[in-house]
Amino acid sequence: MFGAYVALSGTLPTYYQDNFGVSLTEAGLLTALFIFPASLLRPVGGWFSDRFGARKAMYGTFVVMAVTSGILMMPNGHVVIHQPDGSQSEHLAYSMGVVPFTIVLFLLGCAMGVGKAAVYKHIPEYFPDNVGSVGGLVGMLGGLGGFFLPPLFAYTKVWSGFPSSTFFVLFLLTLVCFAWMHWTVVHMLHRSSPELSDHFEAPNASIPTRTEPAVEATA
Repeated sequence: MFGAYVALSGTLPTYYQDNFGVSLTEAGLLTALFIFPASLLRPVGGWFSDRFGARKAMYGTFVVMAVTSGILMMPNGHVVIHQPDGSQSEHLAYSMGVVPFTIVLFLLGCAMGVGKAAVYKHIPEYFPDNVGSVGGLVGMLGGLGGFFLPPLFAYTKVWSGFPSSTFFVLFLLTLVCFAWMHWTVVHMLHRSSPELSDHFEAPNASIPTRTEPAVEATA
């Protein structure tokens, strides 16, 4: 989350210049429309995490990030139909201009702003005895992400030939983090309460209750 935010903040001005032909000043201002919500919405993300839970906030963040990055990685395209006689025809051509691109990018920044707060809400809930060390680990991973992702964006662009491969990398990273977080949380819950692992999401399931031994009254 943090690494992707830092990496995009540094690469978006060049992306705007190369793909939309805007000046450096305009590219910087358009990039600010991504940076501001990703930073200013952290208090909102903290309130949302307190109100509805950090896990729900992260689920919503990952869903919005996957949808927006999935749109941004395909800004232009068309459908090619191969005819039986060997000919081809193109249909449903579309092209995303700078305005819709910036709007979708703004939504991506909003999701990251909420997600960055939800990440830190997870720490005291799931690691109450290691808040400091886990918080430091989270910050370290964010810094490393901001260091390694820009070269990865560049190498992917050279390898694929598509400038939008930047958002393809972000899309895959979002899906991996989403699956990893869900598996980790479910695994921790099952390990903490193994007697309940077979009683959720099952038809007519009943949670086992603790029974006390019967006491017979004697005269």
